[in-house]
Amino acid sequence: MIMERYDAGLLPEGLHDVEWWQDAIRTELDRAHDHYDDVYETALRGIAEVMLTCKWDNTSEWMEYLAEELQAIFDAVGESATVIYDSRSGVIKQEL
Repeated sequence: MIMERYDAGLLPEGLHDVEWWQDAIRTELDRAHDHYDDVYETALRGIAEVMLTCKWDNTSEWMEYLAEELQAIFDAVGESATVIYDSRSGVIKQEL
């Protein structure tokens, strides 16, 4: 899974006062937040779809797949953690 990057586009030209820039930055941060909310929701829907349609014989295969998808999300957002599936305990772990 590759996460789509948010593109703020070009900064407006011309001189503006501090209040204008603060408003512009807040607006752009809100847009970026909305963008990544959509990306996250899309990723969760994709995982849920695989979960509902998969025909895997055991939970282990599903957990391994889920750990790989979580790792891809962490990688895409620049998180330095490693996600692993511990088959002995049946738990997905995050190693920092």
